Amino acid sequence: MLILSNFLANPMIKTVYKYKATATYIFLIIFVNSLFSHLPLVNILGQRFSPADVLVGSTYIFRDFSQREIKSYVLIAMLVGGLLSYFFAENTVAFASISAFFAGELIDWAIFTWTQKPLSQRLLLSSVCSCPIDTIIFLGLIGRLTWMEFAVMTLFKFLGIFWVWGYWQMQQRKQLANMDIRTKSW
Repeated sequence: MLILSNFLANPMIKTVYKYKATATYIFLIIFVNSLFSHLPLVNILGQRFSPADVLVGSTYIFRDFSQREIKSYVLIAMLVGGLLSYFFAENTVAFASISAFFAGELIDWAIFTWTQKPLSQRLLLSSVCSCPIDTIIFLGLIGRLTWMEFAVMTLFKFLGIFWVWGYWQMQQRKQLANMDIRTKSW
């Protein structure tokens, strides 16, 4: 038990725990890029795609949670994950990942910043616009741009995005309900 408490008292462990969504986001970038490099392709309907396509949506989920933790510094987390991918994945996959993430984040930032829509609409709109573009960039750079792989990867990104959006909406409703309860109790 003493060993565990000493381990948890380590400043590095405390930092990782404090920024657990960001640490998970960085890990997922490396993990998914490694899977793209090392998993064999699957043949469905005469089209080849990577089983890693279905995990890409999880990076979007944790990107959004990371953004809540560290704001615009999420770009640094993305860069760290991409650069560390060079040690675990093929160089072309790591480069494609960084390029696609950068393009996607730039589109997200532009739509999020310049539209005057409510926050929940900006989150959804920016992600829906950036997803297909960063998918095309990633798959094009690694030489796997087929309709099957594009469809599967984009679908799972959208599922991740809609999950985060739904979670965010639920949290907003809870906050509003809690504010209503507090104001009525006065």
